[in-house]
Amino acid sequence: MYAVIAVMGVQMLARSELAERGHSMIAALALAVGLLPIVAPTLYDGFPGWIRTLLGSGVVAGTLTAVLLHALFTVADRPPRTGRGERQSGERHSEEQQSGEQPPLTTRGRPRSADRAPAPPEG
Repeated sequence: MYAVIAVMGVQMLARSELAERGHSMIAALALAVGLLPIVAPTLYDGFPGWIRTLLGSGVVAGTLTAVLLHALFTVADRPPRTGRGERQSGERHSEEQQSGEQPPLTTRGRPRSADRAPAPPEG
């Protein structure tokens, strides 16, 4: 049963976009924090009981790490806003709208990084 769960997890990682900024770091840190209770079982002995309950389970510790880091990287990756609520790169964005060009998107609908090669056409 544990082997099936491990294989499913590896398949999920294979489908994810780890090449995007920060995603590989999130996966690596979540895996490392999730393995801490197994590698160092006495690590959380000095903490209060509720922290030992949360972090003593590798699944919970890894999941919390992944969720918190994803939220942190998502907020940190947002472009800064001007006083009127517009992006500072608004001029470039409005030029794209006028020309009718849309930036290429990933499978999740987010703009693809300029440094990555475009994905092959689906079909």
